Amino acid sequence: MSNRKNLPQDGFSAVEGVLLVIIIAVVAGAVLFVHNKNQKTATNDAITTAAVATTAAKASGIDQQNIQEAQDEAAINSTHESSEQTDAISANASATDMGGAYNESNF
Repeated sequence: MSNRKNLPQDGFSAVEGVLLVIIIAVVAGAVLFVHNKNQKTATNDAITTAAVATTAAKASGIDQQNIQEAQDEAAINSTHESSEQTDAISANASATDMGGAYNESNF
C-alpha cells in the first residue's frame, strides 16, 4: 500500500472524464438549439419577405391597371364629348339652314 501513495497521479479520473463529456454535450446541445432557432427565423423571414414582395407586386400591378383604366376611360370620355359637340354643331347648322323655320314672324 505504501507504494501506491508514492506514485504520481497523472491523467483524469473516471468521474472527471464523465463530467467533461457531460459539459461538452450540454454546450453542443445549446449550440444546436440556437442554430436551429436561427434557421427557423431565417426561413420565416424569407417567407414573410416573399409574401410582402408578392403583395407589393400585386398592388403595383393593380395600380398600373387602375391607371390604364383611367386613361382609357378619359380617352373614351374625350371621344364621346367630341362626338356630342360635333352633333350639337350639326344640329345648330341644320336649324340655321332651315332659313327661319323658328322665326315666329313668318307664321
